[in-house]
Amino acid sequence: MNIKLKKDIKMAFNIINDNTFFSHCIYKKYSVIPIRGTENSRELFSQFNCSFEKTLMVAGSGDQVLEAIFYGAKMIDTFDINCLAKYGCNLKFAAIKALEYEEYISFYCDKFPDYLYYKVRDFLDTDSCYFWDHIFDYAYNFDIYENLFDVDNHRKIITSFFSVNLRDDYYKIKDNLINSTISFTNCNLRNIADYFSSKDNYNFIYLSNIYYYLNQSYEEYSKLMLNSIMPLLKNGGEALIHYLYGAGIDELKSSLYSIFDDLFFQEFLDLPIRELETFMPLEKHLVECSGYGSPYGNRDVGLSLRK
Repeated sequence: MNIKLKKDIKMAFNIINDNTFFSHCIYKKYSVIPIRGTENSRELFSQFNCSFEKTLMVAGSGDQVLEAIFYGAKMIDTFDINCLAKYGCNLKFAAIKALEYEEYISFYCDKFPDYLYYKVRDFLDTDSCYFWDHIFDYAYNFDIYENLFDVDNHRKIITSFFSVNLRDDYYKIKDNLINSTISFTNCNLRNIADYFSSKDNYNFIYLSNIYYYLNQSYEEYSKLMLNSIMPLLKNGGEALIHYLYGAGIDELKSSLYSIFDDLFFQEFLDLPIRELETFMPLEKHLVECSGYGSPYGNRDVGLSLRK
């Protein structure tokens, strides 16, 4: 066992024992693993007018990666600040390869039954198999699910906002996975240019909601996008640079807001859009709210750049 793998297992044990320091959506080198994505990726991806063949994206829960595969991604380079994201993604990808749809749903909803893990492990790469064998030998499946994974902030695994959770689409993803190559790099978005260069020439880049966690000004983030992300795109490519929850409130009909000024909410929720637009030529993609994040708006909004 190499030193890196040994440390990853040790840190995973620490999180299972007490995940207080590693949770609360404060992502760092070792954090809890998102159990699922929080965006409405299914509707959002349908609005992109670009190829997905060569894609760069945050690893996260792996659900966004699977959405890209559903839309035809063949080579996917993923990155994440969290070293453990790789193992969570690989477990999910192996589960899809190994299991029928109903078994896949049961694997996550029933908190990793042993009889299903025995099927899944045969489809894991060597390091991931070693990692998960040690994890499942170390702790009860329930404790792994509740403590090593972020099931509080990322909530229930099954939603209609990801194609993988729909039966027919699941089998399309299962078929497409066979011809897809997925890599993982442990890095921060701030120094992504040190790991990926313009020679990679991606058709599509997906950064999810990372901006929420970077503690950068709108101007700083815009410079990062223009200087480090845009050069990675092929001509005609598109980069989703930020996903906003509960923005785009064109109408406020609920009596809950009647005591407030509608304009105040519009100004407050749409502030990131207006500010980022002063530095970059953004395209806006409105989708149904995923139910995560702000409870005020009636739309989620994806902000993208085209090259």
